[in-house]
Amino acid sequence: MKRFLLASTLLAGLGSAPANANLVLFDNPTQPNSGDAVSQSFIDLGAQGFGNAPAMLTLHNKDIETGGVAPTGVAGGTAIVGSGDAETNGNNKAAAPTLASLGWTAGNKVFVGFNSSDTGNSGITLQSLALTVYNTANAGVATFSIAAPIQFTALDLGLQQGHGSGIFGFVLDGLQQTSFNNISGLNGNFRVGLAASLGCAGTPSSTCQPSDGGQDSFVAIAAGVPVPGPIVGAGIPGVIAGCFTLLGLARSRRRRNAVA
Repeated sequence: MKRFLLASTLLAGLGSAPANANLVLFDNPTQPNSGDAVSQSFIDLGAQGFGNAPAMLTLHNKDIETGGVAPTGVAGGTAIVGSGDAETNGNNKAAAPTLASLGWTAGNKVFVGFNSSDTGNSGITLQSLALTVYNTANAGVATFSIAAPIQFTALDLGLQQGHGSGIFGFVLDGLQQTSFNNISGLNGNFRVGLAASLGCAGTPSSTCQPSDGGQDSFVAIAAGVPVPGPIVGAGIPGVIAGCFTLLGLARSRRRRNAVA
């Protein structure tokens, strides 16, 4: 109960900044157009995994897991505070990176990846996800969030082929890219925090998919690593599309070789 109250407090704090939904699923042009926005957002990271991407938040609990991470301490400091089910044993589990360290110089470069270890016969419900930008006084100046819960089925999570080998991407839609660009005093020393709630209580169904107790991680993707930037929610500029085409060809080649 105490963990839930701590997490609720942090989520409420994030929500006190100006709210700017939508944080939306990425439209990955290398994925087959299945009409399923979740599977369409998937990016196969291959052997590189997301080891080079800053892990902002890892949640770890059964049924329901809720928590967040935000900067604390002196202005511009690297201290962080985690709450709820957030794992905070080092920056590999929880971090509040600066915009400069991520290359998030504009709204079209903001990218958050989600990876879940709830594979096999279970899916998971992403109840909420909120990305907050903090100024150098560690005050929240803007929050971007998903508009409604998202269901990740067992088939969706099966695309990952192991923990850390792939991510489901989230980006800002066009309107919110502009909102990001218009944040007052925006500069590279601003930090980003993240809060999320996953799973549910009760019998698994199409609208309620509990966490199985594995690790669920969110990573902040630096522009160009591993996803080429700038990033947009729907449709990719020509040069960027070419980069994704090469990634897709490489992935297809690996799969053909594995079959052979």
